[in-house]
Amino acid sequence: MRKNIKKLVGGAITCIALTFLGLNISSEIEENQKMKKEQYENAAQIETSEEFTQAIKNNIGYAFIYGELAAVDPVVYPELEGEYLEIKKEKERYVEHVINKDVDDNITGCHTETTHRWEIENVERKKCENVILLDVTLQANKIKLPQKSYITAIKESRDLRYCYYGTESRLKGTLYAKLANNSLEEAQFFESKDIGQTVEYLENGAGVVIFWILWMFLIMACVYVVASLL
Repeated sequence: MRKNIKKLVGGAITCIALTFLGLNISSEIEENQKMKKEQYENAAQIETSEEFTQAIKNNIGYAFIYGELAAVDPVVYPELEGEYLEIKKEKERYVEHVINKDVDDNITGCHTETTHRWEIENVERKKCENVILLDVTLQANKIKLPQKSYITAIKESRDLRYCYYGTESRLKGTLYAKLANNSLEEAQFFESKDIGQTVEYLENGAGVVIFWILWMFLIMACVYVVASLL
């Protein structure tokens, strides 16, 4: 009886302490989201080459720039069609795995199972050096591009293949960046979104909700561990 009470008290104290800690963390997340929202609302909105050129020259700070982003020096692989902003090439081999499993068998006591799966052996990456947006040339490595899409897989043999993932050489969308030191900082490109859609996407972040979902799992795990130790 006393042991059960200790478990309950220990679990309750852990739960309360972590809940208060979670409230402090979530308030900081909310404050950060408010600051970000204000930053998005105050950012300049640019859609012409003249505006973009002046904005970079004057280091105006945060801005949304809408237009077509294109590779100046697109990357290619001779075995693929088309040109890309960036490409990832994965070498994969079909590997056999033997697994020993215990069985309720007085004769053998165990048996083996054989499975096969593709495993990555090597990864190559290519990315263009420069891109152009609204007639302004920019360094590609300063921009976070959209996630690469699957292109194709080429089999060299029964157990060897190459998988390709890439980003097209021309993308229409919105660049969000800080214009400082006559260059870009914190730059990210949002494909197939105009400025209004990009602002809406950025402001609708679910950071606090995601935090509390993960935090509740952590609280439950900690309460279980504390109770099991008492």
